[in-house]
Parts: sequence; structure tokens; C-alpha cells
Amino acid sequence: MFFVNPHAEFHKLNSPNNIRMFQYAAQCIGSVAAMRYESRETARVKKSMYKKNWNLLKAKVMTTVRFRLPLRRDVSKNNV
Repeated sequence: MFFVNPHAEFHKLNSPNNIRMFQYAAQCIGSVAAMRYESRETARVKKSMYKKNWNLLKAKVMTTVRFRLPLRRDVSKNNV
């Protein structure tokens, strides 16, 4: 990237400190890219869980309504 510059000092570009800096920068860029993918994947999983839970709840409510069952149990009666 910097070797295109005709005035670049190659001994400075190839110094151990500069090489280490490039390695750390590459790791930083790579970790940000990896976190971005994980963030998208997490959002996708949350959305699918929301849809699944909503469909399950809807099915339970519809079953209760169709069989004309009470939506809540009467806890005042102690039927054991």
C-alpha cells in the first residue's frame, strides 16, 4: 500500500515496529468484521424466535377459543 509512493523509505516500512502495527491493524479490522457478522446473525435469530413464539402463542389462543376453554384457571377453587 505504501510501497507505491516513490519517496517511501523501505527500511522504515520494513521495520519490526511498522510490521507489528500493520498486523495489529489487520487484526482489529478483522475483529470488527467478525463482530458485524455475529451481530447480523444474532438479529436474524432473534427475529426468527419472535416469529416462532408469536405463532405458538397464536395457536394456543386459537385452540383455547375454539374449544371454549377458560383463558385463565380459577385459582380460588382448591381442586387438588
